[in-house]
Amino acid sequence: MTESQTNSNGAAEEYPLVSGDVPEPTPVPVSPALAEGPAWRDYETGTLVAANALADAAVAYTKGAEWDERLELLTENDWFTTLGDRSVCADAEADAAADIAARLAVGELNALIAVGDSGGPAATALREAASAAGRPIVEVGTEGADWLAGYADVVTGLAGAVDVEGGTLDARKVAVVGFMFSRNEADCLADVGIVSAMLNAVGAELVSAWPGGGRLADLAAARDAGTVISLPYAREAARIVAGRTGAELVEYALPVGLDATEAWMQALGEHYDNAKGAQDYVDGHLVKIVPALEWLVPFHFQNRRWAFVGDPYMAAGIMESGRLIGSRLAVAVVTAAPSEDAPALPGFTRQPEETTWEAVTPWLAEALSTEAVSVIFTTSDIDIGRIVGQVPVGFPSVRRHALHDLPHLGFEGFLALIDTASQSLSQQELYANNARREKDNDRDRDDRDRDRDQGRDHDRERDGDEPRNRP
Repeated sequence: MTESQTNSNGAAEEYPLVSGDVPEPTPVPVSPALAEGPAWRDYETGTLVAANALADAAVAYTKGAEWDERLELLTENDWFTTLGDRSVCADAEADAAADIAARLAVGELNALIAVGDSGGPAATALREAASAAGRPIVEVGTEGADWLAGYADVVTGLAGAVDVEGGTLDARKVAVVGFMFSRNEADCLADVGIVSAMLNAVGAELVSAWPGGGRLADLAAARDAGTVISLPYAREAARIVAGRTGAELVEYALPVGLDATEAWMQALGEHYDNAKGAQDYVDGHLVKIVPALEWLVPFHFQNRRWAFVGDPYMAAGIMESGRLIGSRLAVAVVTAAPSEDAPALPGFTRQPEETTWEAVTPWLAEALSTEAVSVIFTTSDIDIGRIVGQVPVGFPSVRRHALHDLPHLGFEGFLALIDTASQSLSQQELYANNARREKDNDRDRDDRDRDRDQGRDHDRERDGDEPRNRP
């Protein structure tokens, strides 16, 4: 991919992202979705992540052995979560739910998400309060494929429960269903803003983000959306919303990376008959992004090898982003089962044979070493035991938080990704240089000690004494 820009003399200049031809995709060693692993990737954790993304939802959960661990992880992942203040164990006494029930009654909380067989006293009290106040109730289980399935099931439940009927449909008003909103920090908030700006460029308006960290009323605003855009994290929910409102349903891939974002804008331009607005948006971003990468690509990224650990919808965008700047995705581990429409990685191979986290971790460490990986895009709890640049991406992210816009999606998301990877590589090189310097210092110290001992031996020989270290 190249981008043209007019220089001071009026001539067109081209800014290639890599020198020479862009390399073709090559087979990638990829593990299948993990069959077993830490609590963060199970179904129940996914339900909590989705509940956390709706600010005025009360939550009743069936307390299991790992629920405290899940809630703690969610808090570590999201500095701005309020879930702890609006959730209660279903089996607790009814008094434990009194405050949450009162908030449901007065409209401070406007929905109830019940996870598991929530027939305990506290859950019963919340159900009664929600029913009396006319609040929607979403029921989900505790067993499913993985955390993405739990996340999708909550959003799907909301799609059937939220009042989205009776609006005035406008094709230029859009509901986007299927955001991955894993925390109430500036990275996920920025993703919603990026998609809103992309829609604005073609004369459309984002009126409802599912989920987007807002309140129930923000989801209900989908009643006026004449277009529902489906993203991969909640395809069924998008179908339900469009079916209930009568809106047109369009399904898009995740706009991660330059190519995927450009494809998004082309599709939006065609949908709204505004190819010029879409192209102006693309050109306006690329003309800034590509020159900014000129010095980074040859010195920092060309001929590098990357690894990825995360959900299957991000993987393809990471791979393509690396390919465009001369890097190659060499190793990947997917932490959840992809749906049928998930983008395939070239050369998808099912290795290692065992898919437990305990089996994948040493396999990953060996693959990183064998493939000479320079940087890994990963969730938080990867410990591969060697110096390699690490870029936090996806859920959970407990080692990096976003206090300013740090999106994953769109052109800005690509630039944020590359910027973070560049910093990580620089840090890795600093660590490596310090390690070499320490090794050199140790060797110099040993040489000085040996020279000093040899000098003392020489002095002893001169004085007629026996050298101390003579064999």
